[in-house]
Amino acid sequence: MSDGPLAGGLVIALRPDVPAARAIFDQVVAAAWTSRDDLVGVQGARVGSGRTDGEFWSAGEWFVKTRGTRRFAHAAEAIAAADRMLALKRQLGELTLVKTVFAVVATGDAPRVWTIAPTVITLRERLDEAAAGANWREFGRALTAFANALGEALSCSIDHGLGLDANPANFAIQGARLRYLDDDVAATTTALGLEDAFVARFAEYPTAPSEIWELFVQRTADEIGARAPRALRAQLGLAGRLTAAATLRRAAPPHAARLCGLLEARA
Repeated sequence: MSDGPLAGGLVIALRPDVPAARAIFDQVVAAAWTSRDDLVGVQGARVGSGRTDGEFWSAGEWFVKTRGTRRFAHAAEAIAAADRMLALKRQLGELTLVKTVFAVVATGDAPRVWTIAPTVITLRERLDEAAAGANWREFGRALTAFANALGEALSCSIDHGLGLDANPANFAIQGARLRYLDDDVAATTTALGLEDAFVARFAEYPTAPSEIWELFVQRTADEIGARAPRALRAQLGLAGRLTAAATLRRAAPPHAARLCGLLEARA
Protein backbone atom coordinates (compact mmCIF):
# COMPACT_ATOMS: atom_id res chain seq x y z
CA MET A 1 0.00 0.00 0.00
CA SER A 2 1.24 3.49 -0.80
CA ASP A 3 1.61 6.36 1.62
CA GLY A 4 -0.70 8.51 -0.51
CA PRO A 5 -3.51 10.74 0.74
CA LEU A 6 -6.04 7.91 1.21
CA ALA A 7 -3.70 5.24 2.55
CA GLY A 8 -4.54 3.93 6.01
CA GLY A 9 -7.94 5.62 6.08
CA LEU A 10 -11.19 3.97 7.03
CA VAL A 11 -13.63 3.99 4.11
CA ILE A 12 -17.00 5.07 5.48
CA ALA A 13 -18.89 5.41 2.20
CA LEU A 14 -18.45 5.58 -1.55
CA ARG A 15 -20.78 7.40 -3.91
CA PRO A 16 -21.95 5.94 -6.19
CA ASP A 17 -22.18 2.82 -4.04
CA VAL A 18 -21.45 0.29 -6.77
CA PRO A 19 -18.67 -2.28 -7.32
CA ALA A 20 -17.05 -0.14 -10.01
CA ALA A 21 -16.63 2.71 -7.53
CA ARG A 22 -14.99 0.38 -5.02
CA ALA A 23 -12.63 -0.88 -7.72
CA ILE A 24 -11.61 2.69 -8.56
CA PHE A 25 -11.01 3.45 -4.89
CA ASP A 26 -8.80 0.36 -4.53
CA GLN A 27 -6.76 1.53 -7.53
CA VAL A 28 -6.12 4.99 -6.15
CA VAL A 29 -5.17 3.79 -2.66
CA ALA A 30 -2.39 1.70 -4.17
CA ALA A 31 -1.15 4.49 -6.45
CA ALA A 32 2.10 6.43 -6.20
CA TRP A 33 0.97 9.98 -5.57
CA THR A 34 2.40 13.37 -6.44
CA SER A 35 1.25 16.44 -4.53
CA ARG A 36 -0.12 19.16 -6.79
CA ASP A 37 0.69 22.18 -4.66
CA ASP A 38 0.90 24.18 -7.89
CA LEU A 39 -2.91 24.10 -8.01
CA VAL A 40 -3.36 25.62 -4.56
CA GLY A 41 -4.10 29.33 -4.44
CA VAL A 42 -4.31 32.00 -7.10
CA GLN A 43 -1.53 31.83 -9.66
CA GLY A 44 -0.20 35.26 -10.52
CA ALA A 45 -2.87 37.64 -11.82
CA ARG A 46 -5.37 34.90 -12.59
CA VAL A 47 -8.21 35.94 -10.35
CA GLY A 48 -10.40 33.09 -9.23
CA SER A 49 -8.31 30.34 -10.82
CA GLY A 50 -7.07 28.75 -7.59
CA ARG A 51 -8.32 27.39 -4.28
CA THR A 52 -6.56 28.45 -1.09
CA ASP A 53 -7.91 25.59 1.02
CA GLY A 54 -7.54 22.75 -1.46
CA GLU A 55 -5.50 19.56 -1.29
CA PHE A 56 -4.73 18.05 -4.69
CA TRP A 57 -2.89 14.87 -5.68
CA SER A 58 -2.25 13.12 -8.97
CA ALA A 59 -1.12 9.62 -9.87
CA GLY A 60 -1.03 8.53 -13.47
CA GLU A 61 -4.57 8.41 -14.77
CA TRP A 62 -6.17 9.46 -11.47
CA PHE A 63 -6.61 12.70 -9.58
CA VAL A 64 -7.92 13.16 -6.03
CA LYS A 65 -8.85 16.34 -4.21
CA THR A 66 -10.53 17.69 -1.12
CA ARG A 67 -11.04 21.03 0.62
CA GLY A 68 -11.07 22.30 4.15
CA THR A 69 -14.85 22.65 3.99
CA ARG A 70 -15.13 18.91 3.34
CA ARG A 71 -13.92 17.91 6.80
CA PHE A 72 -16.74 17.04 9.17
CA ALA A 73 -17.17 16.20 12.83
CA HIS A 74 -19.44 13.22 12.23
CA ALA A 75 -19.68 10.53 9.56
CA ALA A 76 -23.36 11.23 8.93
CA GLU A 77 -22.57 14.84 7.97
CA ALA A 78 -19.83 13.73 5.59
CA ILE A 79 -22.07 11.12 3.96
CA ALA A 80 -24.84 13.72 3.52
CA ALA A 81 -22.32 16.07 1.86
CA ALA A 82 -21.17 13.30 -0.50
CA ASP A 83 -24.80 12.57 -1.38
CA ARG A 84 -25.38 16.24 -2.22
CA MET A 85 -22.26 16.33 -4.37
CA LEU A 86 -23.32 13.22 -6.25
CA ALA A 87 -26.81 14.64 -6.81
CA LEU A 88 -25.25 17.80 -8.21
CA LYS A 89 -23.05 15.83 -10.61
CA ARG A 90 -26.13 14.03 -11.82
CA GLN A 91 -27.83 17.37 -12.42
CA LEU A 92 -24.88 18.43 -14.56
CA GLY A 93 -25.35 15.32 -16.69
CA GLU A 94 -22.78 14.97 -19.47
CA LEU A 95 -20.75 17.88 -18.09
CA THR A 96 -19.57 15.52 -15.32
CA LEU A 97 -16.34 13.60 -15.75
CA VAL A 98 -16.97 9.92 -16.39
CA LYS A 99 -15.83 7.62 -13.53
CA THR A 100 -16.03 10.31 -10.86
CA VAL A 101 -16.33 8.85 -7.35
CA PHE A 102 -16.87 10.52 -3.97
CA ALA A 103 -15.23 8.81 -1.02
CA VAL A 104 -15.92 9.52 2.64
CA VAL A 105 -12.71 8.54 4.41
CA ALA A 106 -11.79 8.83 8.09
CA THR A 107 -8.13 9.68 8.49
CA GLY A 108 -7.18 11.03 11.89
CA ASP A 109 -9.92 12.57 13.97
CA ALA A 110 -12.50 13.53 11.33
CA PRO A 111 -14.05 12.12 8.15
CA ARG A 112 -13.43 13.97 4.90
CA VAL A 113 -15.05 13.84 1.49
CA TRP A 114 -12.61 13.22 -1.35
CA THR A 115 -13.27 13.46 -5.07
CA ILE A 116 -11.65 10.77 -7.21
CA ALA A 117 -11.68 11.41 -10.94
CA PRO A 118 -9.67 10.64 -14.07
CA THR A 119 -6.73 12.92 -14.74
CA VAL A 120 -7.52 15.25 -17.63
CA ILE A 121 -5.81 18.19 -19.32
CA THR A 122 -7.69 21.33 -18.43
CA LEU A 123 -8.45 24.10 -20.88
CA ARG A 124 -6.14 26.28 -18.78
CA GLU A 125 -3.26 23.86 -19.33
CA ARG A 126 -4.00 23.69 -23.04
CA LEU A 127 -4.03 27.47 -23.33
CA ASP A 128 -0.82 27.87 -21.34
CA GLU A 129 1.08 25.23 -23.30
CA ALA A 130 -0.08 26.53 -26.66
CA ALA A 131 0.74 30.13 -25.79
CA ALA A 132 4.18 29.20 -24.47
CA GLY A 133 4.99 27.47 -27.76
CA ALA A 134 3.27 30.10 -29.93
CA ASN A 135 1.05 27.31 -31.25
CA TRP A 136 -1.79 29.65 -32.06
CA ARG A 137 -3.85 27.08 -33.94
CA GLU A 138 -4.08 24.92 -30.82
CA PHE A 139 -4.57 28.03 -28.71
CA GLY A 140 -7.55 28.94 -30.88
CA ARG A 141 -9.02 25.45 -30.49
CA ALA A 142 -8.76 25.72 -26.71
CA LEU A 143 -10.35 29.18 -26.79
CA THR A 144 -13.21 27.82 -28.90
CA ALA A 145 -13.76 25.12 -26.27
CA PHE A 146 -13.76 27.82 -23.60
CA ALA A 147 -16.37 29.83 -25.51
CA ASN A 148 -18.46 26.66 -25.47
CA ALA A 149 -17.85 26.48 -21.71
CA LEU A 150 -19.20 30.00 -21.32
CA GLY A 151 -22.31 28.92 -23.20
CA GLU A 152 -22.73 25.85 -21.00
CA ALA A 153 -22.33 28.00 -17.89
CA LEU A 154 -25.04 30.34 -19.17
CA SER A 155 -27.42 27.47 -19.92
CA CYS A 156 -26.83 25.81 -16.56
CA SER A 157 -27.66 29.04 -14.79
CA ILE A 158 -30.75 30.18 -16.68
CA ASP A 159 -32.21 26.70 -17.21
CA HIS A 160 -31.29 24.92 -13.97
CA GLY A 161 -30.23 27.60 -11.48
CA LEU A 162 -26.70 26.17 -11.31
CA GLY A 163 -23.85 28.68 -11.25
CA LEU A 164 -20.63 27.24 -12.68
CA ASP A 165 -17.25 28.83 -12.04
CA ALA A 166 -16.46 29.50 -15.69
CA ASN A 167 -12.69 29.45 -15.46
CA PRO A 168 -10.61 27.46 -17.98
CA ALA A 169 -9.02 25.61 -15.06
CA ASN A 170 -12.45 24.11 -14.34
CA PHE A 171 -13.11 22.64 -17.78
CA ALA A 172 -11.57 19.88 -19.88
CA ILE A 173 -12.36 17.70 -22.86
CA GLN A 174 -13.00 14.04 -22.11
CA GLY A 175 -14.32 11.66 -24.74
CA ALA A 176 -14.80 14.55 -27.20
CA ARG A 177 -17.16 16.16 -24.67
CA LEU A 178 -16.73 19.29 -22.58
CA ARG A 179 -16.62 18.44 -18.85
CA TYR A 180 -16.86 20.58 -15.72
CA LEU A 181 -14.27 19.72 -13.06
CA ASP A 182 -15.21 21.75 -10.01
CA ASP A 183 -17.41 20.13 -7.36
CA ASP A 184 -18.81 23.41 -6.06
CA VAL A 185 -21.73 25.02 -7.84
CA ALA A 186 -23.55 28.10 -6.61
CA ALA A 187 -27.28 28.66 -6.88
CA THR A 188 -27.98 31.45 -9.38
CA THR A 189 -30.28 32.10 -12.31
CA THR A 190 -28.40 35.21 -13.49
CA ALA A 191 -25.19 33.59 -14.80
CA LEU A 192 -23.28 35.66 -12.27
CA GLY A 193 -19.58 35.85 -13.10
CA LEU A 194 -19.95 35.05 -16.79
CA GLU A 195 -18.84 38.57 -17.71
CA ASP A 196 -15.67 38.28 -15.60
CA ALA A 197 -14.89 34.87 -17.08
CA PHE A 198 -15.02 36.39 -20.56
CA VAL A 199 -12.98 39.56 -19.99
CA ALA A 200 -10.35 38.00 -17.71
CA ARG A 201 -8.76 36.02 -20.51
CA PHE A 202 -7.47 38.91 -22.62
CA ALA A 203 -4.75 40.13 -20.26
CA GLU A 204 -3.49 36.61 -19.59
CA TYR A 205 -2.12 35.97 -23.08
CA PRO A 206 -0.88 39.32 -24.41
CA THR A 207 1.06 37.82 -27.32
CA ALA A 208 -1.91 36.02 -28.88
CA PRO A 209 -2.74 37.32 -32.39
CA SER A 210 -5.69 39.68 -32.72
CA GLU A 211 -7.45 37.37 -35.18
CA ILE A 212 -7.55 34.65 -32.51
CA TRP A 213 -9.35 36.99 -30.13
CA GLU A 214 -11.74 38.07 -32.87
CA LEU A 215 -12.75 34.45 -33.45
CA PHE A 216 -13.14 33.94 -29.70
CA VAL A 217 -15.43 36.95 -29.40
CA GLN A 218 -17.49 35.77 -32.38
CA ARG A 219 -17.82 32.25 -30.97
CA THR A 220 -18.82 33.62 -27.56
CA ALA A 221 -21.48 35.77 -29.19
CA ASP A 222 -22.78 32.71 -31.03
CA GLU A 223 -22.92 30.67 -27.82
CA ILE A 224 -24.66 33.37 -25.79
CA GLY A 225 -26.99 34.38 -28.59
CA ALA A 226 -28.10 30.80 -29.19
CA ARG A 227 -28.84 30.17 -25.52
CA ALA A 228 -30.38 33.48 -24.42
CA PRO A 229 -32.70 35.57 -26.64
CA ARG A 230 -32.49 39.36 -26.68
CA ALA A 231 -35.18 39.84 -24.02
CA LEU A 232 -33.43 37.52 -21.59
CA ARG A 233 -30.04 39.10 -22.25
CA ALA A 234 -31.58 42.47 -21.44
CA GLN A 235 -33.18 41.06 -18.30
CA LEU A 236 -29.80 39.73 -17.17
CA GLY A 237 -28.16 43.07 -17.96
CA LEU A 238 -25.34 41.32 -19.80
CA ALA A 239 -24.24 44.34 -21.83
CA GLY A 240 -23.82 46.54 -18.77
CA ARG A 241 -22.12 43.78 -16.83
CA LEU A 242 -19.65 43.12 -19.64
CA THR A 243 -18.82 46.81 -19.98
CA ALA A 244 -18.30 47.23 -16.24
CA ALA A 245 -16.16 44.10 -15.95
CA ALA A 246 -13.99 45.12 -18.90
CA THR A 247 -12.98 48.39 -17.25
CA LEU A 248 -11.08 46.35 -14.65
CA ARG A 249 -9.12 44.26 -17.15
CA ARG A 250 -6.26 45.41 -19.36
CA ALA A 251 -6.92 44.93 -23.10
CA ALA A 252 -10.51 43.80 -22.49
CA PRO A 253 -12.69 46.89 -23.25
CA PRO A 254 -12.54 46.71 -27.10
CA HIS A 255 -13.41 43.01 -27.05
CA ALA A 256 -16.27 43.51 -24.61
CA ALA A 257 -17.60 46.31 -26.78
CA ARG A 258 -17.45 44.09 -29.86
CA LEU A 259 -19.22 41.26 -28.06
CA CYS A 260 -21.97 43.64 -26.97
CA GLY A 261 -22.31 44.87 -30.55
CA LEU A 262 -22.56 41.33 -31.92
CA LEU A 263 -25.19 40.42 -29.35
CA GLU A 264 -27.17 43.59 -30.03
CA ALA A 265 -27.39 42.56 -33.70
CA ARG A 266 -28.92 39.22 -32.76
CA ALA A 267 -32.59 38.55 -32.07
